[in-house]
Amino acid sequence: MVKVKEIMKTEVVSADPETNAVQLCRMMNNNQFGSVVIKEFDEGEPLGIVTWSAIVTLIAKGGNPYQTKAKNLLRKKLITVDQDKSLLDASRMMVKNDIDRLPVVNKTGKLVGILSYKDVLASTPELIEIMSEKLKATVMRPPGFENDIEGVCEDCGDYYNRLRNIGSRWVCRECTSR
Repeated sequence: MVKVKEIMKTEVVSADPETNAVQLCRMMNNNQFGSVVIKEFDEGEPLGIVTWSAIVTLIAKGGNPYQTKAKNLLRKKLITVDQDKSLLDASRMMVKNDIDRLPVVNKTGKLVGILSYKDVLASTPELIEIMSEKLKATVMRPPGFENDIEGVCEDCGDYYNRLRNIGSRWVCRECTSR
């Protein structure tokens, strides 16, 4: 089984929590990355991640990117993956949590890389089917769709031949009965 550390990118753009949104944009643009991992530089553990969409949302809502700090743009819950996890487990985490990038940490919690959905798809074509099912189950589903489909359960993250639409979420029978 392929491990995260085998395909993760070790070049991670990171910044201090006091960095403003304009500086973050420049960092993303100059490095051609869609996110910046926020961490205290004397510590190796990531505090959060700021994506380009967080900055676009800030500007769209009339926020001041010169005055808004990275610490105010972080996702509420940082989700990381251990470098020794399988790529399949990491992919399921991304699908289940609807995220495009995962900071990768070692056993001590130190940031050692980043994994994006593009890395996953480029490295393991068989996972394209799983990501495709996620797309069908979330984006392409017509309102009121009532038939069972096959794909990834949005609760447990496992692949099933029959998922049922419960409250606009596609779940397996095991998760439905819980």
